[in-house]
Amino acid sequence: MVTATTWRDYVAGERSSGSEANQNDTVKRGLSARSSRAKFCMCGHAAAVTLPGERIQSSAPCPAYPMHVLSVQELLKLPRLLPHQMLKSQGLLQEWTQDMRGRVIFVSHEWLSFRHPDPAGEQLSVLKCILKRLMDGSIPKVESHWIEQIGLKHTQTVTAATWKATLPHMFVWLDYWSVPQPGATDPDENADSETEAEEEEEEEEE
Repeated sequence: MVTATTWRDYVAGERSSGSEANQNDTVKRGLSARSSRAKFCMCGHAAAVTLPGERIQSSAPCPAYPMHVLSVQELLKLPRLLPHQMLKSQGLLQEWTQDMRGRVIFVSHEWLSFRHPDPAGEQLSVLKCILKRLMDGSIPKVESHWIEQIGLKHTQTVTAATWKATLPHMFVWLDYWSVPQPGATDPDENADSETEAEEEEEEEEE
């Protein structure tokens, strides 16, 4: 993916010059900046963007709270999306360690209600389905995002064989279970309270 800063640099260069050579130089400068920035994540750990065997010493400060991840195997067992506190108390979360480098998947998601991101379990169901299909080889390959392919002229492909071999040993970072969620409750309770609120609103309208 193109970082926000890189993309802005590219757009600014495109507007300021009609020369294709200058535009290419702008993209190269943006990629260089992106490369230097992408080696560290906000949690303070070295990010999994290094080449195999490459060692990077992080200059970032120690994180205020450890980075927690959930193994793919445990994720597939989840009946519903549970908050950080509950999964941690059950001993299902693991703190990030150096040997996990290159084996953590970042998942971004949408909140589907005010009290819980996935009250009906729709998003978790889709995520589990995709992971299962990758693990059994149903998806032939996964390529880089189309913006990266078109804007940066770069394509990285991960084959079905690679997914089958590596995914069972990988981990997932998702904010709802990787970061403490103050005030979070069981999604079943949220669903009941939201149903009651909707019924009360309907009664008021009548």
